Amino acid sequence: MLLNIKSLLFLLVFSFLACSQTDKKTESNNSDTSEQYEFKEINVAEFKELLDKGDAVLVDVREPSEFAEDYIENAVNLPAYTIDKTWKSKMNVEKDKVILTYCLSGYRSGVASEELINMGYKNVYSLKGGISAWKASNLPVVK
Repeated sequence: MLLNIKSLLFLLVFSFLACSQTDKKTESNNSDTSEQYEFKEINVAEFKELLDKGDAVLVDVREPSEFAEDYIENAVNLPAYTIDKTWKSKMNVEKDKVILTYCLSGYRSGVASEELINMGYKNVYSLKGGISAWKASNLPVVK
């Protein structure tokens, strides 16, 4: 019963967020500055260019069952709805590090990217179209 309530709440929250714009400005958690940061939704070519530089953190925010089917090489799987709870315990990442997120179509990675911005990360990018766009561009995945 509790699981059903959590699932329903999760769906309601994400349904509400789906109606809002995904590129939102958010204040940094650093109280010493009034700078605003926002994640950037980027296309496959831009995403691949940042990934090819070799210094970005790649995060697949899909469910573990989706990740098990295929993923972009070197990706860490942290489902979008757990980012706020698991990021600090699983990831040791500096606040100015480039973070690349993706999901199936781009929605959940936008949600996760916004959460990372709220946590104080400054260089967060979400793959527009998700892994579907990546595969449609004939780019490799690990199966």
